[in-house]
Amino acid sequence: MRKNNPKHTNVAASLQNENGSTLVVTLIVLILVTFMGIAGVNTAVTDLQITRNYRIHKENLALADAAVNHAAVWVDDNLGSDVLSSVMADLVENKDGFYDVVDLWDSDSKYFKESDWNRNLSPIWNQIDVDAVVADWDTLEIDGIPITRASFSSDEPDTEYVAFVCIYSTDEDLPGEAVVIARSRKNGGNVTIEAGIGNR
Repeated sequence: MRKNNPKHTNVAASLQNENGSTLVVTLIVLILVTFMGIAGVNTAVTDLQITRNYRIHKENLALADAAVNHAAVWVDDNLGSDVLSSVMADLVENKDGFYDVVDLWDSDSKYFKESDWNRNLSPIWNQIDVDAVVADWDTLEIDGIPITRASFSSDEPDTEYVAFVCIYSTDEDLPGEAVVIARSRKNGGNVTIEAGIGNR
């Protein structure tokens, strides 16, 4: 009669022993749940960041738009056909954030595009190099004289605008026009808006 090998019996018994299998399965499930939780947290953090960036962008967009409207009101109030060009020039010279575009033209400024521009007849809406203005926003100058940017309001120091005004001196029926560039950088955002104002 053949006797069982005790070594084979021990191996078979060990394979049939299920003690501790529940612990192993539980650990695997916990690891999977942990990874799922980490992925969920990362997704939530990303979504919150996207929402925050969107809110900041919309806020800066609204502030920049308000700054343009603020400048447009001043332009509309002062660029009337009943305002003489010399008086208008004095208003521009003494108003922070507003500059006579002829100064850019005469000084051969890099903020004014090269063209055959007729300052008495041609519109300036496509003549101001907005990209150059924005690139030098904190160090704008005309012939070495710093350009003062106007704050939208005392409560919004990060929202500023600058306007280049063209005064037509040869035709009193043309009240003139302006290009307003507004920039808002509140809460780390950065939105720039350009607007042409005038009757052309």
